[in-house]
Formats: sequence, C-alpha cells, structure tokens
Amino acid sequence: MTFGIEPDSPSTAYSYLELRTQLGEHAQVLQRFHEKPNLETARGYYELGPVRYLWNSRMFVRHSETILECIRRYVPAAFERIPRIAHAWDQLEPAPVLRQMYGELPKISIDYGLPEPASRDNRVPAGGPSDGPQLA
Repeated sequence: MTFGIEPDSPSTAYSYLELRTQLGEHAQVLQRFHEKPNLETARGYYELGPVRYLWNSRMFVRHSETILECIRRYVPAAFERIPRIAHAWDQLEPAPVLRQMYGELPKISIDYGLPEPASRDNRVPAGGPSDGPQLA
C-alpha cells in the first residue's frame, strides 16, 4: 500500500501513481508508478486529474517479506548482501562490515529500484509469512 497526494500543479520533482480502479471511498488499485516525468508528461497527468494520477508520497506499507522479495527480483546485488548485513548487525563491532557492504550496494534509490519495476510485474506477492524468501 502507498499513499498518494493530490497534485496542485504539474511537477517533474515527484513521481506519479497511475490509478486503475476504485476499491472504496478512500482506496484505489494502483495501475503503475511513473518516476519523475518530463514537464509535458506531468502536464498530461495533471490535466487528467486526481481520479487518474496522484503524486507519490514515498510512504509505503508492506510486509517485510514482500520488500525482500522485491529486492531479490529487482536489485539482486543488494539482496545478496542482506544476510551478511543482518549477521553483522548483531556483532560486537558491526561498523567495518556495514561500511564495506554499504560501499558495495548498488547506487539506486528505492523509488527506481522497487516500486516502479514492481508495478509492471504481476508476480509480486501481496505479502505474508509464506510469500517471501527465507534468509539463512
């Protein structure tokens, strides 16, 4: 789940949520994420109005298993480092490992790395204890 903001102007500074169908008074199914469009595209989104396009608030509610599955699928180089980061977190001196892993992580924002590709992929699980990957 994510939260949308009604645009008050066309903007190239925000990503947009393309809405599909109404689920109730305050919820809609997301068709797709569109990351920071050019001005012409943003104007088109704005003209279609908030029943079709909202700004992305960048606030997400997900099961941790779903987030891990998305990282595994779309940013596998980051996923490969998660078990080592998790192990280091519980150690007496985690800083050296955390610095090393941080330096090796792909330089991509979560906006580009997860929601945009996931919105085009119908295999992403809704989330739950049995949906996600198991980490050793």
